[in-house]
Amino acid sequence: ASLGWFSYEPEWYDTNNINFAQSEAQSVSLFVHYLSSGRLDSLQSDSKGRATENGNSLVGANDHPVWGQMDNYIVGREKRKQLLLMLCQHEVDRLEVWAQPLSKEGTSSRPKISPDKWIEYARTAFSVDPRIAFSLASRFPTNTHLKAEITQLVQSHILDIRCIPEALPYFVTPKAVDENSVLLQQLPHWAACSITQALEFLTPVYKGHPRVMAYVLRVLESYPPERVTFFMPQLVQALRYDKGRLVEGYLLRAAQRSDLFSHILIWHLQGETCDLGKDASGKVCVFSVLFLLETCLIDLESRTAHWFLKVTGFWARGLTAYLMGL
Repeated sequence: ASLGWFSYEPEWYDTNNINFAQSEAQSVSLFVHYLSSGRLDSLQSDSKGRATENGNSLVGANDHPVWGQMDNYIVGREKRKQLLLMLCQHEVDRLEVWAQPLSKEGTSSRPKISPDKWIEYARTAFSVDPRIAFSLASRFPTNTHLKAEITQLVQSHILDIRCIPEALPYFVTPKAVDENSVLLQQLPHWAACSITQALEFLTPVYKGHPRVMAYVLRVLESYPPERVTFFMPQLVQALRYDKGRLVEGYLLRAAQRSDLFSHILIWHLQGETCDLGKDASGKVCVFSVLFLLETCLIDLESRTAHWFLKVTGFWARGLTAYLMGL
């Protein structure tokens, strides 16, 4: 109370969250009712009727302005409608639970979705856009039927989705690495993923597979070294399993491109060094660390002094201005 405006008011915060969740749930519920009542179908029929000129339809019978061409427009539209209804209803349930977590009126009364229906949802979403299928799997991460079907769809359409990094976990797996799957040959042509996703492939379960490592290094090289510095602890620990010295090579190249990367690398490596006579459990290989330290220090010997003087000069001028202002 003594802090005045800075005091935290949990009741006001929780009330706003509950009201927002309830309003959002009501909005989505209205859309679900509108969609399930068939009004959207009549609206589409009217728009198709108005889109006819001189007896010739401006839009094909199996074309949709958003979803594109479908083999059977009526069947395809119904499947997409059912998928949209399911997703909207799930979002309503989620928002209602968030607004009223202690309410006894839950979603237990809803019929359970069968495995065949989940497979149909996966195929429908993938036919519209594979990204929708990947988002569907992310929303229901424990659904094994959904994940298995999306995995099969990815592997059967792998040449068509090279531009989608979200598809990587469905064919770059520890099992594929153990079997040296031919699907890994697509990695040189695959779009770059995020740094976080790339670092997952540096873990021991992928056993430093050459194609996987080459993809990871290509992804890291596509980002400025300054953006990679946030993940320096993971990169330094990856030296444990760097049998081909590929990670080591990347660190050296990035250190030559960025002074900031070089100094952060040196500080992290110094934290991993230990005396040869002491227990080195939990530490990165000391020989690799010493080699990297020596290379970075020699390469930066002239630039480090300039960088240090530049930083301390700015600090000294700022301190002087502050003292003079007093």
